[in-house]
Amino acid sequence: MMTQVSEWILSNTKLGKGLGPGMIYTVVADGIDKSLAGRPSLTLGILVALAVHDYDNKRGLSVLTNGKPAVVYGDRYLGEGDTERIAISAVRAGLKEVHEAYSLGSSVKTFDEVKARLLGGGTQYKPEKIIPRLNPAKGDQDMPIWKVETFDDLLADTNMRNALALTIMNNVSEIASIAKGMKEPARSGILHGFADLVRADPIRALKGIYHYKESPSLDIRNMGQMGVDIPTH
Repeated sequence: MMTQVSEWILSNTKLGKGLGPGMIYTVVADGIDKSLAGRPSLTLGILVALAVHDYDNKRGLSVLTNGKPAVVYGDRYLGEGDTERIAISAVRAGLKEVHEAYSLGSSVKTFDEVKARLLGGGTQYKPEKIIPRLNPAKGDQDMPIWKVETFDDLLADTNMRNALALTIMNNVSEIASIAKGMKEPARSGILHGFADLVRADPIRALKGIYHYKESPSLDIRNMGQMGVDIPTH
């Protein structure tokens, strides 16, 4: 991200052309470091977990609810399939049982008696029966393959590529939303130098990040490591 934003600023703004690569790369890197301070590192493992999560949410999962087949979705797709109906049914059943338990308790029933009445000889309350569980008849449901040996093996699976692309696009949207509230040239640098580039080909962008090798000569903070003395005042 630092490289793309810096290069856009260098090529498209008077500030970039005036200050030069060393200063711009340093300023951008400092800004990114401060923005990410205190946040957990986004490792490849976390990215894969997020990808599978987003894939399930969009594609949907075949489940059983109260013994009957259904399809549920998540996050921004909650309104699709049977998701909303199942959620409403579970809440209504739970509320009804709360009122029933209160009524039974008011008639001097013991806890064990109330519990036995609500369970009706079973082991689950009504809302628990409604909670969706994966439908074993559907097998693995054509999920992304995440247990692999290498990064290239990960991208060889079409479902995983689609899942990663979806997650990357979701995260770029969040980054772009934050960038819109920034001052120039950071605003345009992130929106055009980074976000537009990632949106054009999210998997290519991921490969670039994964294989990225930082060049210390681009950042004046690293000049000391290169044997160049930097004045402290």
